Amino acid sequence: MVETFEAAKQATGTAGVGTIAVRGAGRVWIDGEEVGTAPGEFSASFGRHVVWLTGLLRETGGKEVMVSRARSGDATIMDGPLTRPQKVIRYRMALSQAQDPAARSSAIKALATFVNVHDAVLLSVVNGKLTWQTWRDRAPGFSALRELKRDGALEILKSLAPPTPVGDPDPPAVPAPLVERRWYQEPRVQLGLVATVVVAVIGGVLWARYAEPPRAWEPDIKSLGPGAVGR
Repeated sequence: MVETFEAAKQATGTAGVGTIAVRGAGRVWIDGEEVGTAPGEFSASFGRHVVWLTGLLRETGGKEVMVSRARSGDATIMDGPLTRPQKVIRYRMALSQAQDPAARSSAIKALATFVNVHDAVLLSVVNGKLTWQTWRDRAPGFSALRELKRDGALEILKSLAPPTPVGDPDPPAVPAPLVERRWYQEPRVQLGLVATVVVAVIGGVLWARYAEPPRAWEPDIKSLGPGAVGR
């Protein structure tokens, strides 16, 4: 690529300036320098040039064009389809290249939306030290940056655990209303009634089983008089 750029610069004349029409989508690079966003027309000196189109979610493509006084350059660079893994790599590259906090927040949000996650752990190298921080798709977003020492994976993931829900306190117990008993509901009265019934039942059973003892029949009832005892 470097040799192509150098050869294009050496072959480029300085007699005049023409244009290159770039058709496609992405960032436009002419001879290794970014000049704008496609589609559009860009100034270029007469001669041979190399045009590239790059972008976060497009396949990088290039074309060699010639610009002359009689003819403008034409660079039509169609976008090639990217696979899902390639898109993930592009999103990760954009995140790693983000410098300010706003750009980093936008980059990780785009990556999280694409892979459909709401929480993430971001590992990075700062001043030669491995650091980590968590990110949520809701406030506060990024956590404080911490140096990775002996923190295990579980220790890191604990910081992403949702807070323990605080349930409503149990309502105070309501004492049962005091119901005044009637006289026949008192235990001692009911016990007396039960005892009476039991005695009556036993007495009835004994009375039913009672039999008169047998007596000798005395045919001569005349001899029986007042005070006489039958035999």
